[in-house]
Amino acid sequence: MTLNYYEHYERIYRGIYDHGIYIDPRTDYKYYISVSEMDPNHGGSKVVGAFLHLFNPIRISSPSNKENAIENVRDTIKSLSNSKYLSSDKYLILKLYQYFLEVYASEKTKFERYIIELFETTGYNPKFWNNTDRNLYEPERSMFIHDEMDILKSILIQSCDIDSVESQWPRTIQTSKFNIYEYFYNYLLMDWNIQIVPKRVMNKNTQTFVDYKQNPFIISDKEQRLKDEIISIKANYKLEDRIQFFK
Repeated sequence: MTLNYYEHYERIYRGIYDHGIYIDPRTDYKYYISVSEMDPNHGGSKVVGAFLHLFNPIRISSPSNKENAIENVRDTIKSLSNSKYLSSDKYLILKLYQYFLEVYASEKTKFERYIIELFETTGYNPKFWNNTDRNLYEPERSMFIHDEMDILKSILIQSCDIDSVESQWPRTIQTSKFNIYEYFYNYLLMDWNIQIVPKRVMNKNTQTFVDYKQNPFIISDKEQRLKDEIISIKANYKLEDRIQFFK
């Protein structure tokens, strides 16, 4: 599958999205998902709200035990999966719940009253604070949320197979996919930069998420052919003429 080329992604760089935006990967979806650092209860993103609830539930609510937490996550996955239509936001939320099902089920994940210890399993360290705590100054709240937005981004890209159009660099997509010449064919033709980060997958033996990198010296015949094709077209055609070769 090759991602359709959407020119409006280029304007993300000049936009207001500090953490970039996420691409809805479903066929023919030209929509993207933006997230906000605002409190989800006051106009912020539902994706962020779901993530904070799963990653650091002390701020909202806490399941009574590990089995209860796993059951709640499974119920939500079932409900979302059975929906006739999933908005882009709900699609991202489904991906997060599927990730956290693996996290919660890991023997490394420890549950205590009001606290879930996720660091050993995920490698990410939640900042435990209550967003209603008036003893925290606003800059401190913003710092905590900003850090967790970075963690959310890492989880989506590295473990949920979601790609991000970056806001800090023009024409740049961050991904953990291995087949970049097939999937981002049209974008590479248009001089986009594809920034690859390691996948993070569950190691069944250690019960933790670990980096999984493809051997850079191993590339499939199809990927090599598409790479050579892109290089050849770019060498012989101007940028504005390359659209005729889109897949």
